[in-house]
Amino acid sequence: MHIFRKSKPVRSTILSSIAFLPSFSLADTITSDHSHTEIHELNPFVVNASLTPRSSQDMLTPTTVVAFDTLEISLAPTLGEALDNQPGVHSTAFGAGASRPVIRGLEGNRLRVMESGVDIGDLSAESPDHAVSLEPFFIERIEVLRGASTLLFGSSAIGGVVNVIDKRIPRTRPLQNASLAAITDYQSASDGWSLGGLTTVSLQDIVVSVSYLDRDHKNYSIPGHSDHDEEPTGILENSFLESKANSVALSWFASGNTRFSIARTTYESQYGVPWHEHGTHQEHEHEGNHEEDKEEESHHEDDEHGISIDLNQSTVDLDFEHTMENSWLNAIEGRLRHVEYDHQELEGDDIGTDFNRESTEARLIATYLTGPNDQGAFGIQWLSLDSMAVGEESLTPDSTTTDTALFLLQDMQINNIRVEGGIRVEHREIQITDDEGYDGWALSGSLGAKIQLTEHWSIGTLFNHAERHPVATELYASGPHAATQQFEIGDSSFGSESANGIDLSLHWDESDLSASLTAFHTDFSDFIYAAPTKDEQHGFRVYQYTQANTTFYGLEATLTWHAWQANNAYFDISFQVDTVNANIEKTNDLLPRIPPLRLGPRVQFGSEDWMINSSILHSFPQDRTSPFEASSDAYTNWSASLLIDLPFQTGNWHLILSGRNLLDEEIRPHTSPLKEVAPAPGRHVKITLSTAF
Repeated sequence: MHIFRKSKPVRSTILSSIAFLPSFSLADTITSDHSHTEIHELNPFVVNASLTPRSSQDMLTPTTVVAFDTLEISLAPTLGEALDNQPGVHSTAFGAGASRPVIRGLEGNRLRVMESGVDIGDLSAESPDHAVSLEPFFIERIEVLRGASTLLFGSSAIGGVVNVIDKRIPRTRPLQNASLAAITDYQSASDGWSLGGLTTVSLQDIVVSVSYLDRDHKNYSIPGHSDHDEEPTGILENSFLESKANSVALSWFASGNTRFSIARTTYESQYGVPWHEHGTHQEHEHEGNHEEDKEEESHHEDDEHGISIDLNQSTVDLDFEHTMENSWLNAIEGRLRHVEYDHQELEGDDIGTDFNRESTEARLIATYLTGPNDQGAFGIQWLSLDSMAVGEESLTPDSTTTDTALFLLQDMQINNIRVEGGIRVEHREIQITDDEGYDGWALSGSLGAKIQLTEHWSIGTLFNHAERHPVATELYASGPHAATQQFEIGDSSFGSESANGIDLSLHWDESDLSASLTAFHTDFSDFIYAAPTKDEQHGFRVYQYTQANTTFYGLEATLTWHAWQANNAYFDISFQVDTVNANIEKTNDLLPRIPPLRLGPRVQFGSEDWMINSSILHSFPQDRTSPFEASSDAYTNWSASLLIDLPFQTGNWHLILSGRNLLDEEIRPHTSPLKEVAPAPGRHVKITLSTAF
């Protein structure tokens, strides 16, 4: 087993605070290929999201880097589930098939999910019932930037970025002429299984990679009832998930300094939306609104068969990189991604709504050196997005969105102070039929400094101004959305929203102990959100998109103690805490689905060929809620895992036994729109077997 050891943090999750200035250079990769059985000392710099790889004590913006060996333990089917135990990160928890990250209480179109620096191209940001169309098995590592990251990634990253570095495209020459990795698992909660494999073949300067994954999960078990008004059943109906993904990629290493790559990936997913299985609008039942007109009854007849989503996506990626010597330019990298996306919301066997999206994104970035320790980057980004929806519940008119942006990043070292800054100018145009559309500019910038006070202590300050364009749904929505039980109404008069924020960080780092504390405060002007009203249309509560000034503030802290090491064995203890508050300034009401205080410890005990992990994460009750929003109870989630290196002669084999929600708690995350009707799975175990040749 490839048991990773670092001199400071624990193996499974590399927690670091990194620079706000995102990077596109190839950083060191922290993954587990299980090709050795010794303990490795890892440098604490692993992130693509800085101009150069930096150590944790040398960075500014809080970032969590989750390596594949951590993801392998959970092998979660969704991105939100894979990340929801990281500091400052929660999950929308929309059933088994659609779960997206929530960062510091922000989600949707304020949080960009990227794949190696370009947008993933799906509809997951538009609504919580839409799945993130990527397969966690293909992930090499995930970089989570907490806080505004608009300079490189665009205005939709005003709340943060989840940058997924995948294994589909060979970006470095492999050490072997041919390799094969395979993994399979079984989960007791859903009687579900998955099977995947990835093979790479090197033919001198040409490297070909092929990958495949198949997953089948049935309705999962829960501790008791789904809806508080129902009798306990032990099963969450309509929580099934089926998905398939495959990719073919080719890289040509034209020289030691140049690479060209092309890849094609397909992703298919079918999953249930638990809200509808019993044919009732749950939110209205809780409020005692039982009057139904004929139109609502027709909706209920469809709901008796359950709502499900059939998703298909095809992606083509082109990218290149070229490094230069004896030039003021250091490197040039380009990415082009074309995505054809379609998903159908099925009401029983009938197609309720058919969503189609076609997008093309191009990005060209160059890095340059201005001194021995000073460097910068500049680039251009272009995005074209065509969206269309057909059916009774099509919320928005057909639209074409075009984004064009220029950005400049710079950092410099002045004695023990590192200064970083950047600026981005972005133009968005939205064209729709029979309307004037939207045309606007957004300006974002940041300035930060990190001061190394002593060998172990450092402090950092980051100021940022970010502006976000509204999206078509916020401007033009007008109609029912069965999957979220809402009738949504947009406002075409919206302009951009803006945010002024500050992050203050304090770090301690030595051989056996590291700690990090970050406090943040962000003031939003004209924050766009869907506010629930007292009105109903088509049997759904009306949600009116509106703008208001809001304030977000909170803190995140981590502590890691390398308690003991002898020969090849070690024992680590870590602790984390995070909290966020978000208020509407005029009314002091809390915004919807803001997560409560959360904290807990983790211990890790291991050696060369085995490792034990155990973590407890306690979420406090959330009693401060927005109007018409239900509160949520406290819960404690205990997880544990055992990794064993199997002594086979051929290949590198290992077995993972893991258990989740071991206390069999009724877990209803406050960040989930389904918290009243769809709790998380009860106590369950997972068995994973993987190999690499």
